[in-house]
Amino acid sequence: MVEFFGDLIRSIEAIGKGPKLAGLGLDEIEQIREDQRVDSLPLYYEEFLRRMGRCAGQFLIGTDAFYPELMGIKSDARELLAESDASHLMAEDSIVFAMHQGYQVYWLESSRDDDPPVAMYQEGGAELRARWESFSVFLIDQSSRDLALTRGK
Repeated sequence: MVEFFGDLIRSIEAIGKGPKLAGLGLDEIEQIREDQRVDSLPLYYEEFLRRMGRCAGQFLIGTDAFYPELMGIKSDARELLAESDASHLMAEDSIVFAMHQGYQVYWLESSRDDDPPVAMYQEGGAELRARWESFSVFLIDQSSRDLALTRGK
């Protein structure tokens, strides 16, 4: 896991100039866990928060995925899913880790796995819009997309 996050950080730094990466302390991570109403956070997500939970440079820019915007995000996601008759898509122990522009929501499908699958729902649909086999795969996919965009590919 240490090597994974080291590689991810190098990839994010290659995206370009922007704010420095900033992580969270244990108290802030605990606030997020309590706000999500789960017993524990998955190991990979907790490490993400520890290393870049406040800011990740240009990575996920424009997406509410960082503290303090994370606070209350699970309630917002449940409201979006309910309005679209799609509440059944997200389990109670899921962890909502991002919302993009209020119409896309991303969540970890379980709070019990170290590196759980990620689901994404987009407003207006009845099914998931995308799914990744793990949080680490999601992070790699997103950082690769961001890097390709900055390089004009």
